[in-house]
Amino acid sequence: MDNTLLTANQINDSFVIVSTDGYPNIGVNFENQPKGTTNRQGYMLVPGVSSFYPSKFSIDTLSLPADIYADTTEQRISVRRNSGYVVHFPVRERRAASVILHDQTGAAIPLSSTVSQQGKPDAYVGWDGLAYLENLEHQNTLRIRTPNGQSCTVNFSLPDTHSQKLSTYGPLTCQLSATAENN
Repeated sequence: MDNTLLTANQINDSFVIVSTDGYPNIGVNFENQPKGTTNRQGYMLVPGVSSFYPSKFSIDTLSLPADIYADTTEQRISVRRNSGYVVHFPVRERRAASVILHDQTGAAIPLSSTVSQQGKPDAYVGWDGLAYLENLEHQNTLRIRTPNGQSCTVNFSLPDTHSQKLSTYGPLTCQLSATAENN
């Protein structure tokens, strides 16, 4: 199934193949019990599945690097008798980074400021001007709005090479926008 070959001593009723879309060494649970990890191709066979019962399958993402994520970590699947099913858990890479944001005077952007990127969910600034951002592109434009209503913009680039560790960039200087408003 799914162009993979997996072996088992015996399959009495039904079976499930768990797929992580090629990502290896992810823990697989069947009915909340650890069953093993995915192989080098991102597959694992669960041979003892009861047919017609909505069994719970999940993956353990706690050991994944910061730039790897899974949209879904748990699914319930019913399998027909004497058959199998492939349960997909899409695991993807995302470009994420922490950025340190400062204003033009060199002071950290205030806590709880909003960081916006076009077409992406907002993020928020934490202590010392630090913001965690996901789904970054090679070129990024961030629009920051402080709690007192001031706005500024910062542009930055990510390197072409991508490592599997979370990187921190900055401090980046945020330039005041021409339309900044004061309360």
